[in-house]
Amino acid sequence: MEAIELKYADVLPLHPVPICEICGDAVQIHRFRESEIWFCPGEEGQERHLLRRDERRDPSSVRRTIEYSVERFLETFRRPAFGNYWPFAPSPTSRLGDECLNPDPQLLDTHHARLLATIAVIDGAGLAADDDDLGALKQQCHDTLEAVEALQADGSAFNVLEPAVAGGTAPSEIQQWLLIETVILGADAPPKVRFTLDRPDVHERIELADLRQAIAAAREWADQREGELRARENRQL
Repeated sequence: MEAIELKYADVLPLHPVPICEICGDAVQIHRFRESEIWFCPGEEGQERHLLRRDERRDPSSVRRTIEYSVERFLETFRRPAFGNYWPFAPSPTSRLGDECLNPDPQLLDTHHARLLATIAVIDGAGLAADDDDLGALKQQCHDTLEAVEALQADGSAFNVLEPAVAGGTAPSEIQQWLLIETVILGADAPPKVRFTLDRPDVHERIELADLRQAIAAAREWADQREGELRARENRQL
């Protein structure tokens, strides 16, 4: 396991990584069974910019706060704004297929190999059945592998993200990672989560695409109704 971690140490993870609000570097984390320590070491010889310890089950912890932020964001797809009820408006979930959410194929290939290697080591050791932590790790690898393979299949994030809109379960780390652009973390304040779809340039481009789609659908509907009207008028002649 240690050899796998060293081999893929420089590979970007498939989960949100907060950045330090002071220096902008990725925040590091030490995980324990019941708690997590988040820290930014800063420059060599300087004091740490950030150091905080969270109990994993605490609703105000970094991990839970990010999860709640994603759940609130997903609510916007379940309950569209009043203006989106106008005729021919595209489904809000169509935005989950936007290209800005599609991950790098090379990164997916690398993680696919990492996950397979991790599962092989656990199976080779034959300890997963007797060790709860290894069993949980193996299941997590299988779940992530399934999501990675779904992303590889068509290159779109839609099929991985769409089930999260239905609700019922907390969004997975890979679903959070696909939706989130940045998480900014300070020592005391809650993490600030910024979503890729909320970026002004992405938001504007998606709205324009929605308008084009709605206009095309309205024209198609009007053409069909005009055809029906002409047919009924001809029968009256």
